[in-house]
Amino acid sequence: MKITDVKVFPEKKTADVWDAVTDTEIVNVTGSDIAAHLVTRLTDANENVVGKTETDFTVKAGGKVLVKQSVLTYSPMLGEMYVMSCALFVNGAEICRQSAALKFPR
Repeated sequence: MKITDVKVFPEKKTADVWDAVTDTEIVNVTGSDIAAHLVTRLTDANENVVGKTETDFTVKAGGKVLVKQSVLTYSPMLGEMYVMSCALFVNGAEICRQSAALKFPR
């Protein structure tokens, strides 16, 4: 099982709150259903975690899922670079990680 794509869509909620909506595509190339856990963290340029969310799900044998997550961010630095990092866990062990860059527009 692996992460094949991470897309992040920043959405302004209020004057100082943004939602980093994340779509993470995960495929299961095995012959059995697999329960998994996805941990998604948003970090700033200094690698400080500024938002985090976690989701449990199951991927059918030979199938794929699109995991939609929401990471609320309070007073982000507009125009600055952030990194959304998605880590996939199976049975408590990290098996895959993928990241995507993000800028909250000014």
